[in-house]
Amino acid sequence: MKPLNLIIFSTFLISPFSFAENNVKHTLGATASAYGFFNFETNSIEGPTSGISMEQDIYYRYMLNEYIGIENGFMLGGGGLIQDVQGDKHNGDIRNRYYFGFRSALYAQYPLIKKLYLYTKVGGALIQSRYSINENKFKLENKGFYGALGMKYKFTSGWSIDIEHKRITGGDFESHTYAIGTSYSF
Repeated sequence: MKPLNLIIFSTFLISPFSFAENNVKHTLGATASAYGFFNFETNSIEGPTSGISMEQDIYYRYMLNEYIGIENGFMLGGGGLIQDVQGDKHNGDIRNRYYFGFRSALYAQYPLIKKLYLYTKVGGALIQSRYSINENKFKLENKGFYGALGMKYKFTSGWSIDIEHKRITGGDFESHTYAIGTSYSF
């Protein structure tokens, strides 16, 4: 009887650790982009303005099961940095272009091989973009689409490395970025 109790006790003690991947529900992460495309149109200028963009994104994800989750995040980015320095004639006197906002998305992942996953995010975003022309400052508020497609490699420690392409559109605003990031699942 004692060996049977020992086997049952060992099974309950070891099983949560051996299936930890399936029990992981929470993920905190961040991505940073050094290259992308940022574009917006305004009533203050003729035609769209665009430029190289940089973006940072922090997020929290709750997994409903092994493949599907819900993700919420905060984004901050800017565009037109090269045009600001060079004084691009197409963009005129527009300076200090940046945006920030919140996003919520449905997250889906699919394992390609052991520890390597393909994932997508589809949802919505509330974005506020700001810029200045001469000494006048302007802001635009947009609601729109948020989407991402990426790959991640999970380490056994709970950490992962992500590479993704993001697209945010809405109203007068559009952003495409290529980002690299890290996340921790627990």
